[in-house]
Amino acid sequence: MQESALEFIETRYFTPDDFARDFGIWPIGVGRNIAKPNYSTKPRALEHCSIHFVIEGKVEVNYGTNRIVLFPGDSFCMFPGVVYQYRYVPSEKPLSMYWISFHGPLSEAMLTRIGFRESTSYLKQVATKELLLTIKNLFHPASDGPKGRLRLQSSLYGIFSHMMPDDSRPANKPIPQRIAGSLKFMDAHYAEGITVKDAAASATLHRAYFSKIFTEHVGMSPKKYLENLKMAKSLDLLRNTSYTVSVISHSLGYSDPYAFTHAFTRYFGVSPGKWRKEHAVDT
Repeated sequence: MQESALEFIETRYFTPDDFARDFGIWPIGVGRNIAKPNYSTKPRALEHCSIHFVIEGKVEVNYGTNRIVLFPGDSFCMFPGVVYQYRYVPSEKPLSMYWISFHGPLSEAMLTRIGFRESTSYLKQVATKELLLTIKNLFHPASDGPKGRLRLQSSLYGIFSHMMPDDSRPANKPIPQRIAGSLKFMDAHYAEGITVKDAAASATLHRAYFSKIFTEHVGMSPKKYLENLKMAKSLDLLRNTSYTVSVISHSLGYSDPYAFTHAFTRYFGVSPGKWRKEHAVDT
């Protein structure tokens, strides 16, 4: 791996030929990294698709108005033309990721079949050992002949196959209107101390049923979704304001600074004060 100011990184690039293009999807690159504590990408949009897999540590992904923290086994997809930014989140182990980039007219159709959507461009617990082994094999040069090129395409489709939903992980379905409305409600009011019961009421659904269908369509429980919103905003406030922990806790709807500090430390593995010191922004 090569070392930079932000990470240790290894990449390999592929040049598609007519043989690869005949498949409708072709790989253009594969990579892996170990992030340093100051790791953060600049906002950027790609012309191709790229799926990242979290191996160790945690990563915060931002796209549009969405912020999500992902854990080992999770993945996120960068769709063409959408601006993404992601950064290191403190945890017991450093952030480490693998990724595969690909292009072609059938790419987005394949992503839909796997379960990705632009509005929810992440999946939970899909990075199996078999999938990661398939990606690792792409770092070993294949022959330039037809057999080698076919093996490369086979590896790409193997990755897709490992991610394809089965009975244990249903494919993402169009989000029902009531659930979509509850997402907007939570996005707008998460800092006002709302609960899952409030979100269920906004969708005019019983809490238990609401939680069930919310989890099926969003990929996480409404409680976890609210927690992710609060934690993502807490990082923003700690990084970009001089608000005290007490002010931040009340700004996010917590009853007191202790409740916020406990939630933050459980989520990130470090206290808010220590995280701020380690990620202070020079002004």
